[in-house]
Amino acid sequence: MAAEVLSVHDGDTCNVVYINEGGGTFRTNVRLDGIDTPEVSRAEKWEIKAGEFARDKLKRLIDGRVVQLYVRKHDMYGGRIVGKITVDNIDVSQYMLDMGFAHPYDGRTRKTPWTKAECLAMV
Repeated sequence: MAAEVLSVHDGDTCNVVYINEGGGTFRTNVRLDGIDTPEVSRAEKWEIKAGEFARDKLKRLIDGRVVQLYVRKHDMYGGRIVGKITVDNIDVSQYMLDMGFAHPYDGRTRKTPWTKAECLAMV
């Protein structure tokens, strides 16, 4: 479905608005499926800096744009969609992985924490 990106929270979460099947406008947060990016809060300063960098890269790619949203599920925290987003035929999650801004993530506990060296290399 088509959705407009209203804002980008961090490197793997954004807020979108779309028209649902009933014709109503629906606004929700979307967690990008399959990736995890550094945190933008509640982390070491070096991870926050990398998280802000990843967030800014995602903003440049999708913020304010109409994208295609493919809903996979609603996450365990409620209210948030886990899904795939594409823009200009680019899989956004894969782009973030390919550019080194994200780790693969299966939706469970992070198995690969961000290291200081990775975060410093990113920025």
